Amino acid sequence: MLYAIPNLSSQSVFKVDPWTFVPEVPAAVRATKKDFIDWETKHTTRHCFFSAFEGVLSTVRVDSVSNPPHLMHGIVADYDNHNITSADIDILRTRPVSEWNPAWGSRTFSGGARLVWLFEEPLRVPEHTMMKEFLKLMARKLKLNDQLAGFDKEGSYDKPQQYYEVGVEWRPIGGDVARIPNVSLNCWMFEAGNKVDWSDKRYRLPIADVAREIESRWPGKWPGEFLLDTRGPRFWDDTASNPTACIVRESGMQCFSGGEPFLPWAKILGQEFVDRYQEKQVGLITAETYFDGKEYWRRDKYGLFQNWGKDDMTTHLRVKYKLRGGTTGPAKGNEPGSEIERVLEHIREHNRVKGALPFVHMPSGRLSIAEKQYLNTASAKCLPPADVEVNTWGEGFPWLAGYFDAFFDPPEQKEWFFSWLQRFYGCALKMQPEPGQALFIVGPTGNGKTLLSDFIVGTMVGGFAEGTNYLLGSSQFTTELTEPLLTVNDMVAGTDPMRHAKYSAIVKRIVANEWMRFEEKYQKSGRTRWRGRVMVTCNANSYGMQILPNMEQSNLDKVSLLRCRDGETGTVFGPTYVLEPMIAQELPYFCKWLLGFKVPERWVGTSRYGVESYHQAQLYRHSLQQSSSFTFYELLESFVHSWGAASPGATHWEGNPTQMLMGMVADDGLRQLAAKYQANQVAILLGNLKSLGYNLEKGRVGGSRMWRIPVDITPPQHTRDDVAEGGTDDDGEPDEETKVVVG
Repeated sequence: MLYAIPNLSSQSVFKVDPWTFVPEVPAAVRATKKDFIDWETKHTTRHCFFSAFEGVLSTVRVDSVSNPPHLMHGIVADYDNHNITSADIDILRTRPVSEWNPAWGSRTFSGGARLVWLFEEPLRVPEHTMMKEFLKLMARKLKLNDQLAGFDKEGSYDKPQQYYEVGVEWRPIGGDVARIPNVSLNCWMFEAGNKVDWSDKRYRLPIADVAREIESRWPGKWPGEFLLDTRGPRFWDDTASNPTACIVRESGMQCFSGGEPFLPWAKILGQEFVDRYQEKQVGLITAETYFDGKEYWRRDKYGLFQNWGKDDMTTHLRVKYKLRGGTTGPAKGNEPGSEIERVLEHIREHNRVKGALPFVHMPSGRLSIAEKQYLNTASAKCLPPADVEVNTWGEGFPWLAGYFDAFFDPPEQKEWFFSWLQRFYGCALKMQPEPGQALFIVGPTGNGKTLLSDFIVGTMVGGFAEGTNYLLGSSQFTTELTEPLLTVNDMVAGTDPMRHAKYSAIVKRIVANEWMRFEEKYQKSGRTRWRGRVMVTCNANSYGMQILPNMEQSNLDKVSLLRCRDGETGTVFGPTYVLEPMIAQELPYFCKWLLGFKVPERWVGTSRYGVESYHQAQLYRHSLQQSSSFTFYELLESFVHSWGAASPGATHWEGNPTQMLMGMVADDGLRQLAAKYQANQVAILLGNLKSLGYNLEKGRVGGSRMWRIPVDITPPQHTRDDVAEGGTDDDGEPDEETKVVVG
């Protein structure tokens, strides 16, 4: 029997076989459709409006909220074509459209028709999403669209709360015995269930862990292996006898018998067991997601951190993890915020960092530096060395060995370069980066300078960036600091002294200061610790060597100058598509050899930079001539020569910086040049010249700084293995810490 209400306003339900019901419809209400509809809704009407669904409360009308459907006794198909006749219905007896014929058919008040299929046993109604999939599948299996014309999809099976007017002219097609068997219904339910996403995050657990827990509590109750979508008994119910009464789903058991059509794991295994995995799931979502006060950061499929706005993160949590809710609107039930809001709050509270910045050659992820939390977004990784022993020069890297043997002049620079490179590569490989000098390499065109910086060294340390804009300070954005190596090839720093001085100061700052300001367009800026290297190459001509920085005393230990061999080296480079793969194959062996390289004692430096700075003599002299100190030296030389010519027999000029500047200004030929200096600048420049080896003498008389300058002052002549020691601090006082080798 099916369930019916006497009128469309009634809540009370009675059982009925609609095909046996004898309607008593007053003739007056049949006049128009409106009259009939009005009569259907009157509380006094006693008629039959039936449904194949039975509610949780069987005596109360089915409602999607207060009394949802609990059992399904059959399915009703509604056809709105007004030209359907009783003969059209009768023909279904002899010409069935599907394997399962309707049990009954009738005509409606408006001239359409209805077909009713009955089930062998009532079927438990699953949750709403599953129910819609099941009814759609039934429509295909029963071929509802082909039975009669005008099939009303929505009115037929998409609204379980729908009640149908009993109609007229009921006739058996298959009769009460034509019922769809349980085995077919359960099979369809299983098939429909496979189309449903059962991954409710509140209860989704690893099936392997669920299987172990079930075997522990109900040993031997589940036949075979406990896997997703397998069928078996209601193992938790001692009274259950059906061996295929339920199906394993990701978030619980879909049931065909028993009190409920679906039981989540919390009801079967207990809330405490599920809570442990809820915590684990939240942990998996938030473990690698961070918040920098502005944006969220998480790893992409390549393991790189990418920034996400709040809306993007909300969408990701909803789509990827199927979390409920959003970041606005009321929470569900008594929960303090939606699932998405709670996850985002967890990230903001527990995974907040001061900044998401690149800390090159340091461990990826969260870092604690100076008692502050940062997210390291850098991705540079060193080239791993070969996993075999390499003890002999050139073993496994013959082309690279020949290249290095012919590259430097004088040859001793090769050992210095390996010392510098070993500190850079070796510390980076251990993710313990240490600072080192900026390296300038000067040589003829076509000898592989750029190959060395960009490809060989860049590949070894995990990447390089073109550093021209950064070194010239021409951009506010500093995305170059995402790479461990800044390379420059044949940049011209300019002949303007102020611009060149600014450039030299930036080179000094990069080497001396481990904290740099990082700013990327549209991103939150901050300060990052960068211990990479600057590697500059240029041609050996006066135009190209303008790139050499000022070699003031404060720069001596922070910059190294190397020179390449002039003329033919014998190295055959070949086309790029052949050369680069060959070098890439040899580099791991060279890296292995380099790690075992013993730094010669003469190149061992302090812990700050690891190796002594090296300045090839010719380049050193050239860079001195570009410095502000050398410009002042030319002024000083003219002054003392002019003063000596006016002071017969005098060998030295003596006085303090103020007196010197007054004397220069008093000289008509020097006044214009001297006017740009101040006394404190003169003091510093004199100190720089003395530290660079010029034959100046300094002392004090009564607390005043006094200088003794020879009339025949000459620049120093550096030779190999000379050592420039001493210098001055910012006020011209001695500074004895600097020691550099001039080759």
